[in-house]
Amino acid sequence: SSLTEVPDCDAVLVLWSQFFLGSMRSKLVDLSDRAFRRGVLVLNDVPRLVDMQDRGRLLRVLQERDVPMPRFVECSREAGHDPVLEEHSNHIVVGGTRIDKPFVEKPVDRRDREIYGYFPMNTGGGRALISTKE
Repeated sequence: SSLTEVPDCDAVLVLWSQFFLGSMRSKLVDLSDRAFRRGVLVLNDVPRLVDMQDRGRLLRVLQERDVPMPRFVECSREAGHDPVLEEHSNHIVVGGTRIDKPFVEKPVDRRDREIYGYFPMNTGGGRALISTKE
């Protein structure tokens, strides 16, 4: 019930949490929207926090705002997409764009910590899990 009513307050700040998933996420988004409509100062943009968990969405926002970023390709198989991926000993080609090894593969969900590094043959080749904890 604490998430169904806007508290009597001057400001709302929602911090990211590992529990910010599913129905809890939508309740927090709704709560911040209702607080904003009531004139409460909302110190962060909760829907944007949700969007920032998706690397693809975040990259598109950064590109729209002309934020400098390293060269990258997106190889997402979500929503029925099946990009052409060619793997070679010292590079990959995704949708016609070549990326030389070494490179890092990151999952779509920012919270997913299964991050891999891929290495060229002249350094031993292969891939390694770069597992980091938040």
